Amino acid sequence: MFTHKKSSPEITSPERASLTITTVAMTEGNTMKNKQNYFNSTVSQRNRLLEYLRTKPLTTVAARDELDIMHPAGRVQELKAQGHNIHTHWEIVDTGQGKHRVASYVLLSGGAHA
Repeated sequence: MFTHKKSSPEITSPERASLTITTVAMTEGNTMKNKQNYFNSTVSQRNRLLEYLRTKPLTTVAARDELDIMHPAGRVQELKAQGHNIHTHWEIVDTGQGKHRVASYVLLSGGAHA
């Protein structure tokens, strides 16, 4: 079996931070609401995620189901770029449809303050 890896130039940390900030800035204006009356702007999603993490760890599955955050990894990366100390722990979860490797996020003390 042949696998092809697409080569891409390495992005350095300052470039990566700039990319994250640019991406955040481009999506700040989104103010759509979902069924639970959550605002779905990236700012609102990050705020929901951070508030939840202040109480307990959160998996990607729970972030999607409970907080209506469809790309939790992206929101976590943005929070990390803002200085929040979030640790990612990987675990295998049986969703009823099969076993999946999912991230579990934990907010550690000592990061940025809201």
